[in-house]
Amino acid sequence: MIIGKFTRTSDGWSGTIQTITSQTKARFVPNDKRENERAPDFRVMSGHCELGAGWRRVKKDGDTRERISVILDDPFVATPLNVMLFETSRSGEANLVWQRQQDGEQPHQE
Repeated sequence: MIIGKFTRTSDGWSGTIQTITSQTKARFVPNDKRENERAPDFRVMSGHCELGAGWRRVKKDGDTRERISVILDDPFVATPLNVMLFETSRSGEANLVWQRQQDGEQPHQE
């Protein structure tokens, strides 16, 4: 399920996250303060509020389109959402995709 549409900016992505209950403008901002290789590559921001974090994923088949594994958190949601930002076949455009996990299933991995 596509829950967001984003366009590339000079340093990240900008767009809107939309669900049944809310619509939020958001930006993927590079995390310039990465303290180690496991730290997120991006912070997901709405205004001055941090909504989550994202890690770049590289597909092994040589596809160079950007993929970012994202954890979104909200105090009004029981558990964080694991979603993926996928650059589409149209350069500079990306979809934020959410898929309900089955019991015991792990978040997006590549």
